[in-house]
Amino acid sequence: MASGMAQHTEDATSASLYHRYLESPNASTFHKYAYSTWFADVDTSIKLTRMAIDMAQEEGDLRTQTQALLDLGRMMIDRSALDSCEYYFAQSIALAERCDFYNLLGYGLNNRAHMRFTYANDVNGAIDDVNRSLAAFEIDGDYLGASFCYQNLGDFYKTFFMWEKASECYQLIFAVRERHHSEVPLYNQVEAVWNYANALIHLDRESEAIELLSEAISTLGGPQEEYSGYLWTRLHVIRAQGHIRLGSLQDAREDLLVVEQHVEEIAFSAIRPLYTFTTGWLNFESGETPEAISKLESVLQIAHQDLGVPTMKLEAAKMLEEIYNQSQDLENAYRVSRIYGASRDTLFRPQHLGLMMNQVRNYDDEAKKQDQSITASQSVAFHLQSINTRNRFIIVGLIISLLIGSFLAVRYRRQQQVRRELIRTNLSRDLHDEVGGLLAGIALQSDIAQVTSTTKQDQFSDIAKLSRSAMNKMGDVLWSVDARRDTIGDLVTRMRDHATMLLPHQVEFKLEIQGLKYDKSIKTRYRKNIYLIFKEAMNNIVKHSSPSKVAVEIINERKFIMTIQNDGLKTDPSHKPKGQGLRNMCERAEEIDGQLLIEKGALFQVQLVRPRLLY
Repeated sequence: MASGMAQHTEDATSASLYHRYLESPNASTFHKYAYSTWFADVDTSIKLTRMAIDMAQEEGDLRTQTQALLDLGRMMIDRSALDSCEYYFAQSIALAERCDFYNLLGYGLNNRAHMRFTYANDVNGAIDDVNRSLAAFEIDGDYLGASFCYQNLGDFYKTFFMWEKASECYQLIFAVRERHHSEVPLYNQVEAVWNYANALIHLDRESEAIELLSEAISTLGGPQEEYSGYLWTRLHVIRAQGHIRLGSLQDAREDLLVVEQHVEEIAFSAIRPLYTFTTGWLNFESGETPEAISKLESVLQIAHQDLGVPTMKLEAAKMLEEIYNQSQDLENAYRVSRIYGASRDTLFRPQHLGLMMNQVRNYDDEAKKQDQSITASQSVAFHLQSINTRNRFIIVGLIISLLIGSFLAVRYRRQQQVRRELIRTNLSRDLHDEVGGLLAGIALQSDIAQVTSTTKQDQFSDIAKLSRSAMNKMGDVLWSVDARRDTIGDLVTRMRDHATMLLPHQVEFKLEIQGLKYDKSIKTRYRKNIYLIFKEAMNNIVKHSSPSKVAVEIINERKFIMTIQNDGLKTDPSHKPKGQGLRNMCERAEEIDGQLLIEKGALFQVQLVRPRLLY
């Protein structure tokens, strides 16, 4: 056995462990040697680990056998052999339960939870494994091991865009691993940093995230070797995302330039998807359209099992759709909108959450109809050639006119079809974006409540809040497309209804209308965007200030002007309105040929200005 393994001792650590095995030949020392070869050669490590399992069985070393079975299951993930992975995890878990190895039981269940959620789409099984793993670590008193359970829970919440819950898990992990840093591998320490920073960025706490990332980058010092270089550059890319969210594009560019300078020194392929997406995002925000299209399109071509890639595809497709819509490129806008839907469905797991999305019509049938139409026209032309030669030129002219007319008709029908499909896709996206995340949250909270032995009351409270919010947002989307609610009066009534949210906060509300007739109709896109701008402003007032009164004035004379004023002060003076809400308000204003103006003085004022509304 020794002669057959001599070729695997090139790495210093592996060589040291191999010599230790020669000095003390037993299953435990051999398993440690087998594990040390994993990073360099997974196939060799798998063979050696199987030998370690056999040795442990012969020696009756059940702990080493349990650990080796667990490691073999983890190696099978690298080989994408999910059935074998499930088998070895099950063997390890069963042996750990029988022998009361609670620490190994916790790690086995937690690793299987990660495999089930990430690769097998088994949400319920994953949550059940995480809860059993937490119980095992609590019995063993291993808080460091428990942090890996919270890692999985944080990943679950992140997948469903529940960033507040995810940040709580990642913050706990960060605190535990920082306290026990001497016992935690470098990768897991840095992983805790970037996960927590990523959650902070999505919660509009970019400054905190950048400070955290900068400290970690300084601690690592630089790409001293390939492994630490990968971690160091990944932190730079995530920090660049924080700078982009803050609008500090030059700082983001400098972070990405650092990554480019060290491409040869690091495992660059491991962070290429994240780097490419971030570069495309920077190009998009900088107005560098050709470069943005090139980078973001390449993101859509990435084939990868990491949960982060579908999220990046989702955001890349959304940016590309905006670019193509602005340039009136309807074909590409429709194409990326379908990719957006596919990435969205991957993230929300419709087979588990019941979020079934209607698929758009395939163009193959339409193409076949066009082919049949052209074939029929050619057949008519062939038979008409036998008619009197004297009328041939007239007939040829009629055929050409017929073909041109058919071509134009098919082209017009195709364009109309694209427009209709875009409307359907956008409506589907609006429904999903407004309600999908909330329904996913409800489903996840319910699953956790079902499998947790001691359900907390606040979990049911969260489910109730999410349900009510989903109903309200669904009502807004349906109201915006309901043709029976297309008058000025309907718009004003809807605004007054939403303003009742101010009553529990003891806020006086006043709405004045000038130059508008309540019985006149208003175009759907004007009605929808005016209301959603008003709604977002009301939500921001409740969330970020404590006013005593709110006044809304709508004037439609030479221009249409909607002014929203409140006398409240910001509850957090350091808060900067850079979140998605303000950006959405500005985009909605542009969609109706208007602009959004914000004034800060004695009163805080948001004003929508656009050309006069015509009935």
